[in-house]
Amino acid sequence: MKKIVSILKSLQVTIVLLLCSLVISTSSSAGDKDDAFLSAAESGNLQVVKNSIEQGSMVDVTDADGWTALMKASYQGHYDIVKYLLESGADVNAKNKNGRTALISASAWHPSIVQLLVSKGANVNAANSRGRTALIQATYFYKLEIINFLINNGADLNIKDNDGRTALAWAKKEGYDDVADVLLHHGAQ
Repeated sequence: MKKIVSILKSLQVTIVLLLCSLVISTSSSAGDKDDAFLSAAESGNLQVVKNSIEQGSMVDVTDADGWTALMKASYQGHYDIVKYLLESGADVNAKNKNGRTALISASAWHPSIVQLLVSKGANVNAANSRGRTALIQATYFYKLEIINFLINNGADLNIKDNDGRTALAWAKKEGYDDVADVLLHHGAQ
């Protein structure tokens, strides 16, 4: 009887170790899968993004800094991936740890993505942790096409960032007279 009890205890330990190993391996592969998904969105690999979602990747999974695939693709200018992620239910207004949204990320470089994000409900007045909105970002990077689009889609011209600067103040600081004129024409103070 003692021998049977000893064998059963040994089997219990073996089973527990196998289960722990399975849990660790599953969580590790899930992390690897999420990393591959996020990397594919950032690098522009639409097929890997599609495969990842079809295989169960959560569309709004984040990296350690809170960046979603939508934010990464928007920042890098991958229009087809942004469109696919939005069609797959990505949160257009998700914020990373610094309060940055996909729209703020795209507003420095990518007019077509800005238009797509706004058409899908992106909040044009969302601000990051520094108080900067898409309009302030577009102004800082001298993106007149994006500035006009944001103004025509309800951007508040007089939001101040944490330094007390509006888009107009940034335009003046950077010497962007034509941007300042556009902002003033639309009622910026």
